[in-house]
Order: sequence, then structure tokens, then C-alpha cells
Amino acid sequence: MGEYRNLWWTLIAILTVTFAILGVSGGEVYRKAPPIPAQTVTASGEVLMTRDDIMAGQAAWQSTGGVQLGSIWGHGAYQAPDWSAEWLYRELTAWLALAAAATYGTAFDDFGVEQKAALTHMLGAGVFGFMINTPVALFYLQGLNTAAVHAHAALFGVYGFLALGFTLLVLRYIRPEISFNARLMRAGFWRLNAGLALMIFTSLLPVGLFQFEASVTTGMRYARSDKFLQQGFLESLRWFRTFGDVVFILGAIAVAWQVVILGLWRKEAR
Repeated sequence: MGEYRNLWWTLIAILTVTFAILGVSGGEVYRKAPPIPAQTVTASGEVLMTRDDIMAGQAAWQSTGGVQLGSIWGHGAYQAPDWSAEWLYRELTAWLALAAAATYGTAFDDFGVEQKAALTHMLGAGVFGFMINTPVALFYLQGLNTAAVHAHAALFGVYGFLALGFTLLVLRYIRPEISFNARLMRAGFWRLNAGLALMIFTSLLPVGLFQFEASVTTGMRYARSDKFLQQGFLESLRWFRTFGDVVFILGAIAVAWQVVILGLWRKEAR
């Protein structure tokens, strides 16, 4: 490890402590979880629900909220329906009902076309228009899987790869005597790029295009709803991403091995 020995041990210690805290906290959550009764009955002895009913309800909530998809990497929110879209819809509905009652003294559903348009335009143009001033394309695309396509292709495909290039450049400066392993360099380069392309074109982009079609024909709320996202063919498309992930991970391992093991760790690299 050379002069980086202390830094390496510091990193290992931080990872060990933080993951230990994570593990202990998770164990405490399970240990102190409230008990689930075998059944719940009324005063007269009538069974209201059983443990199986409670567990089925819990599973339904987790499925809708994406809890079962959550992980240490935080992909649950990426896969599950967007609660902010649901909240915005309910907020809009509630506001229209209140405004209709206050302004015209009647329910919003009883309005004519002109009255409905007046209220919705005031909210959409007068309020949300100042908050969200985007081109018409973003009206249909913002917040869909197309954003994930942009994030992967631009944020990592450009800046991430640029950062890896700078890493290799810095390694060349601090270890001028070592020779890069050409085999690892080729493996890292091609697998990272191929894995990223597979992620985008076999999973992220197709899901985004289906969402785009649903957003244009039905609405943004439907395109981001669990009813749409949890369709079988979309779940299959999300699973297809695994192939690109595996290829990408192999490329990342090749680069990491080149930098960490061959470039910094081995004595003969110094």
C-alpha cells in the first residue's frame, strides 16, 4: 500500500463501522417490530381479520409503495410509482373543489366547460406555469424513464467515463513506472460502454418510450402510476436490464483491478 496505507485502513474502518451500524439497526428493526396477532376478533367473538389477512395487506402496500424493491442502492423509488405525481393529482382535485365552492357555490363536477376551463387554466397557467416553465416535450417526458436514459447516458456515459479517464491519468502521474495491463484496459473500455448501451437500449429507453406514449394518450399521472408500471411486459423490460448491468459490472471490475490492485496495492507497482 505504500504511503497510502493509512488511507486504505481508514477507508476499510469507515466501511466496517458504517455497515456494522446498518446491520445492527436492521436487526433492531426486526427484533422490536410490533407483534402480529393470529387473529383479531370483536367483543362478540366475530373474526375481523387473521394474520394472513394482515400479511397480505402489508404485501399489497409494499408492492404499491415499492418497498419490496428498495435496497441499499435506493432503486425502490426508481422502480415504484411516483407518489409525488399522485399527490399533485389529489392536490389539484382538492383545490378545484374548494375553488368551485368558494367562487360559484357549487361542485366542480357540476360546472360547464367554460367554468372548468377558467379554473384549470388559472391554476395551470397562473400557478404551475410560473413553477414549471418547460418546452412542450418536457411536458410529456419530464419525470418518466426517459429521464433515467438521460441520467445514464449523459451523467455517467459522459462525466462518469471522463472521471475514470482522469483517474487513469492521475495514476499515470503518481505511478509513472508501472505499465497498464492492455487486456484489462480493453476489457474495461468495451464492457463499460457495451453494458451502458445494453442498459439503455434493452430496458431504460423502451420503458421510457412506452411511458411517453401513455403520457401523450392518457396522461402523465397514468404513465407514472403503479397500474401502468407494474404491467408484465414492463417488468420484463426492467429485468432485461440485468444483462447490461452484468456486462457493465465486469467492465467496472476490470478498471478497478487495474487502478487499485495493479496501480496502487501491489509492491511492484511502486
